Amino acid sequence: MELELFVYHHDVADFIHSTVLDTIDVNGDGTLDLIRGFQNVDATLYGAEASARIRVSPRWSVPAAAAYVHGENDSAGEPLPEIPSLEGRAAVRYGLTGRVPGWVELGGRFVDRQDRIDAAFGEDETPGFAVWHLRGRFDVGRGIELQVGVENLLDKEYHDHLTREAIMPVGDLGAGDEIPQPGRSIVFGVRYR
Repeated sequence: MELELFVYHHDVADFIHSTVLDTIDVNGDGTLDLIRGFQNVDATLYGAEASARIRVSPRWSVPAAAAYVHGENDSAGEPLPEIPSLEGRAAVRYGLTGRVPGWVELGGRFVDRQDRIDAAFGEDETPGFAVWHLRGRFDVGRGIELQVGVENLLDKEYHDHLTREAIMPVGDLGAGDEIPQPGRSIVFGVRYR
């Protein structure tokens, strides 16, 4: 088993904090728009990142990772804005040997809901989600490596906590709706070493 762990704690004086300075109807649509600016605050950030690879057998392994960060505006006693949710990734990987070595894996990204928000910043709570992928890497010879994958395998509609909102209505999105992440997509890459 391979394991890496990184833990951190930062106390920051004069942290540059993005905040809402005012609300004005800038574009004349009858809706108040947020005017953002910056102020210096004292802040604390702490968290951890971990990754592991568990070898179940010579060909089977389970790569996994997790990340968490906690941000606090110490000057106001409130959460810092734009702090991502607890996130984990895991997969089951099968190693290929023979004429075309490499691996194939089925895995997922698992994100918890984020309810530690700065409402004055205009943040909304974000629901958790899980998305799946199918990926492979194949060493085809002479230093050439092919990578192929299907991301968001089940075509789930979701958005990250740090996703931006639509500024104005577009298609099915209303002003203020979070812009969804990409649906099912195929990725392909070539690497030469």
